[in-house]
Amino acid sequence: MISVVMTTYNGQKFIREQIESILDQSTHVDEIVICDDCSTDSTLEILKEYPVRLYVNKKNLGFKQNFKQVMELCQGDYIFLCDQDDIWEKDKVEKMLEVMNSHSDMHVCASAFTVIDENGIFSGSGKKRSLYPKVKKDDVLLKIPFDSLISINYFQGASILMDRWIMERALDCFDERIEHDWLICMLAASYESLYFYNVALFRYRLHQNNQIGISYEREGQIDHIVKSNNELIRITPAYNAINVLDILRKANPEYFESRIEWFNGLIDFCNQHIKMLNSRNILGLIKQNISPYYAVIKTKKARLMDIVFALMNK
Repeated sequence: MISVVMTTYNGQKFIREQIESILDQSTHVDEIVICDDCSTDSTLEILKEYPVRLYVNKKNLGFKQNFKQVMELCQGDYIFLCDQDDIWEKDKVEKMLEVMNSHSDMHVCASAFTVIDENGIFSGSGKKRSLYPKVKKDDVLLKIPFDSLISINYFQGASILMDRWIMERALDCFDERIEHDWLICMLAASYESLYFYNVALFRYRLHQNNQIGISYEREGQIDHIVKSNNELIRITPAYNAINVLDILRKANPEYFESRIEWFNGLIDFCNQHIKMLNSRNILGLIKQNISPYYAVIKTKKARLMDIVFALMNK
C-alpha cells in the first residue's frame, strides 16, 4: 500500500496543482492523507473536491507536530512525504518505488528536484538541484553516511520516500529539537539505509511564503556573508550536532554505543566550540582547526567565517 502524507495551512494558491500531480502519477497511490492546521483561506474547500483523507485540526499544532500526526494516521507500507506547494513529476512514485524495491537495505530514498517560481516557471532553465554537496554525477544512487547529517539536513521532506519500518521508529523517538525530515534521514543513515537518488522527480516551488527557499535561491555572496556574521548562526551547527547525537543515543542506542568514544568526543568539541564563539576566542578557534571534529560540523568556508566573526565582533 502506498501512502502520500501532507500537511496544509493556507495553501489555496498552489494546492490544486500539487494534488492533481499526485493523482496523475504513472503508478497509482492508494491514499492521500492530509492534516490541515486550521487554514483560514479556501484550502479546505478545494481539498474536498478530491479523493483524499482529510483531517482538520481543532487547534494549530505547528508543522512538526502536524507532520507527526499525519504520519500516525497513514496506513501505507511505503510513505511519501509531500508539501502543499510543489508539483510531482508524473513518474516520481514509479521511479522511487523501483529504486527502493531493488535495494533490500534501503529504508529511505530521497530524490533531487528542479526549482520553479510561484508561476510554475523553471528557475535556472530547469536545472536539476540537490542540497547534498557531494554529488558529482547525474542519475546516480548514493548511500548517505550518518556523519553527513550530524549538524545539517540535506534532504527536505518533499524529496523523501520511506517504508513503514523506519517511519515507526521515527515516530517512537520523535523530538521537536530537529525537523521531522531530518529525524527520519539521520535515523535511516544510522541504520545504513538512507540513499540519495540524483534524479529530479519533483518541482520545488519558491514563493514569498517560503523563506528558506528564497534565501537558498536568491541570496547573494555579500548578503550571505552579512547574514552569517551572527552569533546564533555561527553556533547553531554545534547545537544541532549535540541535539542529533542526544536523540540518536535514545533512538538507536546500539549504533551510538558502537561509536561512543567518537560521539562523546564530538559532543565535548561542540560544547567547547560554542564557548569559543561566545567569547570571540580567535586563537582558540584557530587551534580547533586541527581537530577532525570541526570538519564534521562545518565546511572550510564556515570555519573561516567563524574566525571572521570573532575578529569583527571582538
